[in-house]
Amino acid sequence: QAGPLAVRGAAAVAGGYTFIKMARYCLMFWLPFFLSKYCGFSPPAAASVATAFDVGGAAGNLAAGVLCDRLYGGRMMLASLHLSFATAAGFLAWA
Repeated sequence: QAGPLAVRGAAAVAGGYTFIKMARYCLMFWLPFFLSKYCGFSPPAAASVATAFDVGGAAGNLAAGVLCDRLYGGRMMLASLHLSFATAAGFLAWA
């Protein structure tokens, strides 16, 4: 009997999820320190912003899944391409 990683694409998704989760945990623990030390937030405000970031990430994942299913017919790569362009545009607008 084959394991879950025998499913086509499961290993790539698992690897990608591992790196995304690592980056999210780094931000979750580092963001309150950065906001309080370098941006002038009080520690409770910095913790609230970091919590909002984490909750927003969960809501964003759900919204991206619905968007992928409804607008792209489940084609994840096409949805990811457009979301990547939106992310790049956001970074350019911020810079």
